[in-house]
Formats: sequence, structure tokens, C-alpha cells
Amino acid sequence: MTGPRPDPQTPDPQTPDPETPGARVTGAQATGAQATGARAGARRSVLARSAPAVVCSLLVLAVSGLALLGSETTQRTATQMLVMGVITVGTYIYVGNSGVLSFGHVVFVGVGAYTTALTTLPRGLKQALLPALPGWLAELELGLPAALLVSGVLSVLVAAVFALLTLRLDGMAAGIASLALLISVNVVISNWDAVTRGSQGIVGIPADLTIGTAVPWLIGAIVVALTYQSSRSGFRLRASREDPVAAAALGIRIRRDRSVALVISAFVCGVGGGLYARFLGALTPGDVYLQLTLLTLLMLIVGGIRSLSGAVVGTIFISVLAELLRRIEAGGGVGPVEISPHPGVQQLILALTLLLTLLLRPGGITSGRELGFAPSGWLGGRRKGPRPGTAVDEPATRSDAAPPRAGRDNVPAAKQGHPQ
Repeated sequence: MTGPRPDPQTPDPQTPDPETPGARVTGAQATGAQATGARAGARRSVLARSAPAVVCSLLVLAVSGLALLGSETTQRTATQMLVMGVITVGTYIYVGNSGVLSFGHVVFVGVGAYTTALTTLPRGLKQALLPALPGWLAELELGLPAALLVSGVLSVLVAAVFALLTLRLDGMAAGIASLALLISVNVVISNWDAVTRGSQGIVGIPADLTIGTAVPWLIGAIVVALTYQSSRSGFRLRASREDPVAAAALGIRIRRDRSVALVISAFVCGVGGGLYARFLGALTPGDVYLQLTLLTLLMLIVGGIRSLSGAVVGTIFISVLAELLRRIEAGGGVGPVEISPHPGVQQLILALTLLLTLLLRPGGITSGRELGFAPSGWLGGRRKGPRPGTAVDEPATRSDAAPPRAGRDNVPAAKQGHPQ
């Protein structure tokens, strides 16, 4: 038996009237829930965008903290690693985002190194070593932060001139032009005795750089790099890296975005050059030439040239490997093992490392991915299936395992000759 059917005109007492205050409260609550969800989504989006910088900075802090527990030699190696990190991240800002391999970024490192050397050298020593310096430069003596900022600005000016000269070059032509710039600037530095002392070099630079001094500059370089690659110009440049023809067809001004990346990259490399001069304590033209160029590109390629995380990871990996090989090359004890000297083993193993990376893992250690917090990020591994809790995760039954096959089994019984 069934009960009496309700009158469709009679409202259900359990259903609130949309005009009642209770319904209005429910709507307000729904609107508030949507706003809360939007804010939570925005926070997650910001966290996801900043995750590579946070994780890379934590990695740098962890390695630096471990180095502080070691010997003085270990701490000096870590300081050099931090300086190379600034230079490598600066190079990545242009090379990684544009896809154009540059051999000339050490020019900006050299400009920054000599600028910091000349502006932080004690006045008396400066006048003794470089008597032909202009009076204002001979009297100028800056602190390290100011000298590094000036170094970055001068590197930007050099990069702006270089960008104007090579604005129409792409691909390999741009890379060769950057190598020509490196050679030309090295010739100038090697023969400008009045300012750089030529091949004799500048000595007496305060070599007081420590881990605590270098860490903030590397973290700052990481933040600058991530900020640029997350900007509109960075997105456009990365799009042109993947497909220049399609990017140009969409109206992206590739050369303009490359110039912006080059200028920002030059500033960071100039700051790295200033740190490099304060780390060495003496500076010659050979210190900012081919060997430093190859080392920077080695760190970038081995770590992963297409990601900021790759630049940081590659710097740490190659720095540790190079220090281990240096000890093997010099002979003596490496832990409990006594090793005889093996000259040249460092350059040989580093070259083999580059070759094997290009052959076996062209994307580098990170394969172009960024470090992050989410399980779907590189640090936590990528999911290979759907998220848990979805219907796909439930065991399939016979009815939903596969759609019914079209054929004799699907024909109604009446059509198969059976009585209905």
C-alpha cells in the first residue's frame, strides 16, 4: 500500500523557503566557502610558484651548515661553491630561459671582479700598485655590499651594449658572438696596465669572504632567477625556447625578451664576479677566462640547463666532485685511504662527467624539472596514476570492467530466435 500523494502546491516542511532568513544564511555561507576556497587556492598557487626557490635555498643552507662543521679547507671549498652558485644561477637566467648557449657570461663576471677589486682595494696599496689610476678612482674605497652593487650595474651596461650589437643573432651565431666578446674583453684586460695591471694582476684584495657572507647573495640570486622566470617576460622567453617560430607567430618579441634576460643575468653575474674577487684575494686575466667559462657551463649542463634547481644542484654536485678529485690528484689521504698523486685526473674525470651526461642524461640531474614540496613535484616523485580515492582506484566489477561488446551477445533474445 502506498500513502497519499503530497499536493504539489503544498510546500515540504523540511525544505526551506528561499525567501526565509535560513536560506539567506545558507547562501551567505556558500559564498563565504567559495571565497575561502579561492583564497586557499591562491595561497597554494603562490606556494607552488615559490617552492623551487625555497627548496633550493634550504638545500644551500643545509650544505653550508654541514661545511661549517668541517675543517677550514672544507669551509673554503663551500665558500667557493657558493660563489660559483651565484655565477651559475646568473648564467642560467639567460641560457636556461632562452635556450641560447652563451660562452661570454664570464665577461660580466670579469667586469664585476675587477670593479670590486678596484673599489675595495685599500687606498695606499691601490696608489702603489696603480699609480696611473684616475684620481677619483684612486681615492674611492667602498664596502663590500656597495661594491657588489656597482659591479652589477657596470656589468649591466656592458650587457646592454652587447645586446644592441647582437640583437639580430640567434642560436649558434649568438653563442659564437658571445665567445668573441669573451676573447676581446680578455685582450683588453690583459693589456690595460694602467687599470688592471695587465697580466701581472691585482694583489692585496681583501680575501675575507666567508660562508656567512656568501650565502645571502646566493639566496638572493635564486630569488631573482625565480622571479624572472615566473614573470611574463620569462614565460614568453621560455615559450620561444621551445618553438621560436610559433612564438614569433603569436606576436612574442623574442629579441626584446632575450635582451631583458641578458641584462638581469649580467647583473647577477657581475655580483658573482665581485664575490669571486674577494674569495681569491688576487686577480689575473686568466682567472676570468676559459677555465671559469667551462666550469660554469659544466655545472649548468650536469645539473640541468633548463631549470633553476638544475643550476643549484649542478653547482653542489660538481663542487663536491671537483674537491674530491683535487685531493686524489694531489695525493695523500682521502679518509682512511692513502692515494698516490695522479696529475690531471681532475680535468679528465670532469670532462668524462660532461660527456656521460650529454650521452646518457641530456637533461641533466633534474631533467629540466624544479624541486618542490608537492607529491607531484620532482622532490617527491611524479604520480604515474590517478589520485587515490577516485572511482578508478576501486576494483572493477564485471559490469563496469569493460563496455558491452557489439555482437551476438548484445542482441535481444527475441532477435536471436528465442521466445520472449
